[in-house]
Amino acid sequence: MEPVLESMRACDLRSGITIYPSQDRQLDQELADLVQDMPANFALLTDSSGQVIGFRGNRGKMDLVALGSLVAGDLAASQAIAQIIREHQDYQLVLRQGQSCNLFLAEAGRHLILLVQAPSEVPLGWSRMLVIETARHLDEILATPPDEDELYTPAIEPDGLQGLVGQALDDLWAN
Repeated sequence: MEPVLESMRACDLRSGITIYPSQDRQLDQELADLVQDMPANFALLTDSSGQVIGFRGNRGKMDLVALGSLVAGDLAASQAIAQIIREHQDYQLVLRQGQSCNLFLAEAGRHLILLVQAPSEVPLGWSRMLVIETARHLDEILATPPDEDELYTPAIEPDGLQGLVGQALDDLWAN
């Protein structure tokens, strides 16, 4: 899957965060690196509402929208359990071991969730370390201010109808 941002504009997500194109490229590269270095079957990145931000790896016939929603709900439930038993910490990690693969569900700061599926042959310690390291990098990327020119990119495409109307008004005021 390509990065979420197809244009040079920022993307406002349902969770209230904004991802800028430079950040989107970095997030996508982190997912690609994780899938390659682990190696993982796939890595899915969502915001805290479950909105899909990025995906790398073998998608198969997965419904990413449904998976993103379930991931957000699962992590929210795990966070609530951890708070009740007073064991909540930053970058919480949930592991589901299976016969052929393991699933890692990780907080990547306050706004992002990382789901990674790795073959069971990949050592758990190695997988855990890479998932937590990647989660921290993803959070750092989102916390880093975007490039200056991305902050002032107009929301309206200059060649669109609204841009033409705006230009006509500007021309009226200029004369």
